[in-house]
Amino acid sequence: MDAIWQSSVRWRMSRRRSQFDHFAQTQQTHWLVIRDMFHAVIECTELPPGADLKAALLTLLDRLVREGWTIESDQLEFATTFWSRLDQIRRQ
Repeated sequence: MDAIWQSSVRWRMSRRRSQFDHFAQTQQTHWLVIRDMFHAVIECTELPPGADLKAALLTLLDRLVREGWTIESDQLEFATTFWSRLDQIRRQ
């Protein structure tokens, strides 16, 4: 999975006064949501408190690659990516 993270995604880190770590482990429930280009929910997965958010995202990215999706643009500093396949566009 880390190979996908490194090869498919250009991880950009910029210095800011305060940086928010979207992948920090918390004791709150999180949701991993896939939406279409009109923001309609296609898939929604509940992540329990304490879940490894980065691992969950990498697992999803790996699955999307295996299903034939191609990354269009990424904003992983905001935990967002844009994907396309011949007939569809998705926002994760």
